[in-house]
Amino acid sequence: MFKSRPRSLASVLTLALVASSSLAGCAYKSNYRQTNFDVQTQPVPQDKVKVVKSKDDLVTPYTELGIYRGRAPSVKEAMDVAKNQCGREGAELYVLNVEPYESGGVWNVDGVCAVFSDAPAEG
Repeated sequence: MFKSRPRSLASVLTLALVASSSLAGCAYKSNYRQTNFDVQTQPVPQDKVKVVKSKDDLVTPYTELGIYRGRAPSVKEAMDVAKNQCGREGAELYVLNVEPYESGGVWNVDGVCAVFSDAPAEG
């Protein structure tokens, strides 16, 4: 009976260690949701995706392709991942809904992936 008790304690401690280490890996999160299924695009290199601080800063009409939200340990990493995801979806722009903000020790970004268009500007 005593032999199984240390084994149970070891199992519980191992499980706690695995759970805590997996929580530490939650500093990165990436979520893209396509909102426009009518526009056909080709991938764009990450360095060609332009970040725009707000919809109000755009004077050129654009078309939204999808919404990207993500987080990373630094604002640079969060923005790089956002630009990469938007570029993979064929977006020329990443238009921020809000400025990047820090919460819980990680940086969060929230915006839309978009392409320049001939239609009137959204907003």
